[in-house]
Amino acid sequence: LLLLINFQLICIGQQDSGVDLKNTWLLFTEGRYQPFLEGKESRTIHIVLGKNLKGNKLSISAPQGFAYFINGVMQSQQISTSKTLDIDSLFKVNLNAKLISVYTIELANSSTLSTKLIPKKVEAQEVRFSKRTNDGFQDFTVSVFFLLFLAMALLYKSNPKLMSEYLNFFQLFSVKDQDNRVSSNRISSSTNLFYYLLVSFLFAFLLLILNQKGQFNFRYSAFFRFRNFLDAFEKFLLLAVVTTLLLSIKLMIILLFSYLFRMANNLQFHFFRFIKFIVLVLTFSAISLFISYTVEKSITLYYLIDIFVIVAAIGWFVLLYLKLKAKTAHYFFHLFCYLCATEIIPTFILIKFTL
Repeated sequence: LLLLINFQLICIGQQDSGVDLKNTWLLFTEGRYQPFLEGKESRTIHIVLGKNLKGNKLSISAPQGFAYFINGVMQSQQISTSKTLDIDSLFKVNLNAKLISVYTIELANSSTLSTKLIPKKVEAQEVRFSKRTNDGFQDFTVSVFFLLFLAMALLYKSNPKLMSEYLNFFQLFSVKDQDNRVSSNRISSSTNLFYYLLVSFLFAFLLLILNQKGQFNFRYSAFFRFRNFLDAFEKFLLLAVVTTLLLSIKLMIILLFSYLFRMANNLQFHFFRFIKFIVLVLTFSAISLFISYTVEKSITLYYLIDIFVIVAAIGWFVLLYLKLKAKTAHYFFHLFCYLCATEIIPTFILIKFTL
C-alpha cells in the first residue's frame, strides 16, 4: 500500500514541472487591468500571452473547476478542472496578443488556481532537473512515506501473525466469521493501539495528498492545503489527530450501544472488522491513484474511488448484519436498530459535517 502511494507521488511530482505564471495575473477593476496582488481573491483571472511565448503550452488547473475565455470568447461550456492549451494553435487565427481569462467556480488565489507555462520538449528536460516546486510536496511525501513504512515494519516484526490477520481481507467478506487471534485480543493491547494509530496516520496521509492536489475536496479543504514542508507536517499531524479522535469516538459508540443492545460479546468482533474495512478502502484508493497517475493521467479514476466507497459502505452494512446475525440470536429489527446506531447514523452525520 505504501509503495503504491509513494510511486504515484513521484509521478505527481514529475507532472508539476513548468514556469508559474501567477506573477503575470491581471484583475479587471475600475475599468482597467491591474496586477494581481498576493493575498487577493477573485473569480476571474486574466493572462496576456505574447508572440514571444509561441512554441510553449499553457497549463491551467483548479480543483473546483473553471471555464476559460480567449479574447473574451468562451471556448467551452463544460467546466474543467485542468486544461492544457497549445499557444501555437492560439496564434494561428491571428497574430495579435491573446488575452486568456479564467473564470473559477470559487474565489481564486495562488493556492486554488495554477497557471504554468510548459516549455518545449527540448527545454522540458532542463526544467525537470532545474526547476523545483517550493511547496515542499515531494519532500513531505517522501519523508512521511519512510516514517510510515518504518512503523509498519516494526509492527510486522513485533507480531507478524497479528499483522497478517489484519490484512486478511477475504475474511471480511465471509459471512460465517470465526473468532481468531485478532478478535481474541484486547482492543487496548499495545499492538492493537499501535495499529490503530498507523491506520489513522495512513488515512490522514492519503487524504492530505488528494486534498493538496485538488482531487478530493471537503468542507475544510482550504485550511488543510499547505505551502511548505513545515506547514505540510503541521497539517498532517493535525489531520492524523482528528482521524484518531474520530476513530476513538467510533469505538465509544460501539462500546455504548453494544451494552445497550445486549451485544457486549461482539464489541471486539465489530470494531476489528471495521478497522479491516477502513484498510481495504485505503488500499483500493492507493491502487486507483497509482493507476490514474501512471496509466491514464486523468481524474477519471477518482470517480471510481467515490463509487467504490459508496458501494463498499453499503456492502459493509449488509455484511456486518449477516455476520452479527450468524453470531447472535437477535431478530432483524433489533440488529437493524443496532446498525443504525453504530454505523448508518454516524456515517451520515460525518458526511453532513465534512462534505
